[in-house]
Amino acid sequence: MVVSKKAYFTVIIVLGLTAVLRYAHMAKASSFPVGLRLGEFPMSVAGWQGQSVPYPDWLPDELGANEFFIREYTNDRGGSVTLYAAYFDARYGGTTHNPDVCYPAQGWDIIERSRSAVQVDGAELEVTRMLIQKGLMKQLVMFYFQTGDQTIPELSGYRLRAIVQGILFNKIGAAIVRISAPVTETVERTDSEEAEFLKAIAPMIEQYIPA
Repeated sequence: MVVSKKAYFTVIIVLGLTAVLRYAHMAKASSFPVGLRLGEFPMSVAGWQGQSVPYPDWLPDELGANEFFIREYTNDRGGSVTLYAAYFDARYGGTTHNPDVCYPAQGWDIIERSRSAVQVDGAELEVTRMLIQKGLMKQLVMFYFQTGDQTIPELSGYRLRAIVQGILFNKIGAAIVRISAPVTETVERTDSEEAEFLKAIAPMIEQYIPA
């Protein structure tokens, strides 16, 4: 097959432009994303007041997150939930946290696991919901992953999206948003409290996650 000079130079130009754009994008991403930081997420949200939960010095290395916080939020009706939010970006060494592995590793049994949809600003936010138990203690856990303005209930779904983003945009990052609370009365009441809290924070927290 004979290739004309015009076609040959067109291919060269396209490849050259692609390389330049790719290099520019990678150079732009060479420093950690700027903007609102995850740790700046408000302590006071829709009637819930937060306080930081102390953690051991070894925890940041164990989690492998680029940024994270652990807080307990309470309201004036006696509701109490723990919010763990962490941002992971493989370009900067982040490794995604997996609750399905971490809780059993800490001695918790997952006795129920399902998907659940919570109405947030008129749309459904799908989360993974787990009921876990250690001895006589029970906790209800809700979590999801956030990448940009997209929410994903499962780690496997996030990983698939991360591959696409990595190839197309050199972006391999996401946050996990996890809410947990002890079951002190009924699972239904704990579920209701967590859903109420999730409705308050979900529209806000994506602003504090690097795009």
